[in-house]
Amino acid sequence: MNNPAKAGKLLKAILALAAAVLFFTASALADTYTFAALPGPGTTHAAPGSTVGWGYSITNNSTTKWLVITGLDASTSAFITANPYFFDFPSIAPGASRIVPYNPFSPYGYSFLAANGYAHQVKNTPFDPVTNPLNALGLYQAKISVHAPLGTVINQRFALDAVWMTGDVDTDLSAQFVGTAPTNSTASPSVVTPEPATLTLVGMGIFGLAFGVKKKKPITLP
Repeated sequence: MNNPAKAGKLLKAILALAAAVLFFTASALADTYTFAALPGPGTTHAAPGSTVGWGYSITNNSTTKWLVITGLDASTSAFITANPYFFDFPSIAPGASRIVPYNPFSPYGYSFLAANGYAHQVKNTPFDPVTNPLNALGLYQAKISVHAPLGTVINQRFALDAVWMTGDVDTDLSAQFVGTAPTNSTASPSVVTPEPATLTLVGMGIFGLAFGVKKKKPITLP
């Protein structure tokens, strides 16, 4: 190209286009979120007839947008009875994380509400799960069937639906919808095992049997 002016304009246009692509690519990558289910005590190895539960960890990776969780889907199994009313569908600020452990013994009546099929509403109260861990309930609760065969693996899966907003929808009436966030899923398996006390008794029985065999073992005299 012989015209320096035209060459300069073309170079500027290419640089501007590249900058725009990089900007939108970076924005797209930043507008993500991470999600993990946190198994409560006795959840990964659960006894038949026991109640198990999960907490959650969600991190909003966007630097400008609020993340609002709008839906929770959970897999079903023939060996569990689910109680999905623990989840509080949080709104999470840009760059913030929300970690809520599973706690079936929440005070202030919320555990009663969840146990009786009412949604856990905490957003506009001083008893928020983040600021007051004693109020934390978590993500999900399920009861293992008494008929679940030992060794059964219940691969519990959870998926979140979410949207991006310009502000906190719980406190900002002017918050506007920006777009739909990608569905995010995670899995947390539970293995059906006997009660620890049962395992102890079985272990003691095996030990006693071995000890008895040892006692009865013939002794050959020289």
